Amino acid sequence: NTASASGTDPNATEVTDDDAIATPVVTGPAISLTKTLQSNADEDGSGGVSIADTLTYSFVATNTGDVSLSAVRVVDPLPGLSALSCAPVEPAHLDPGESISCTATYTVTQLNVDQGQILNTATAEGIAPDSSLVSDNDDVTVLIAQVASIALDKFVAGNADEDGSGGVTRDDTLTYQFEATNTGNLTLTGVNISDPLVGLGVFDCVPAQPTTLLPGAT
Repeated sequence: NTASASGTDPNATEVTDDDAIATPVVTGPAISLTKTLQSNADEDGSGGVSIADTLTYSFVATNTGDVSLSAVRVVDPLPGLSALSCAPVEPAHLDPGESISCTATYTVTQLNVDQGQILNTATAEGIAPDSSLVSDNDDVTVLIAQVASIALDKFVAGNADEDGSGGVTRDDTLTYQFEATNTGNLTLTGVNISDPLVGLGVFDCVPAQPTTLLPGAT
């Protein structure tokens, strides 16, 4: 800033002088992001996180520095995440101490269940008055309980009663049926049915084995 001094001498002449000084101000632009799992719409009532559940994430970005930040926004690269709903709307202007709060939803997929967790990192960023970019990251890990199980049901589906006896006799041809069901919540690969019965014919399976079964598939 510049100061001025002035005065008038006995001859009524005004004299003046100016002097300027620049005082550097040290600034500390900063931003902080907190990401949390706000809620789970437990679609199947399991009490935990499972496939098709809708998760709601909460994001709070706060200007923790001593200068205003412009163009503040929150970014989350999780595939399948909904658009963020923020207040104030993005891009936001935040004075020191002010925050922007956002929410977004995500539907749990079979891939998430197979991985046993949903892990991702969000980023908050803003621009300081000196045009520098400040940012902060926060991540949330949502654990998913995994259950691997399979059930086999074998029964006689038919008897070609060769002699018409009405019962099972020599040379009758029995047809066995086998149903293997994925009773867990994980994808099963290499599913195969075997039977050591001597003389049993070749298996005819749909789909052909070995196969992959999603939960509930047979």
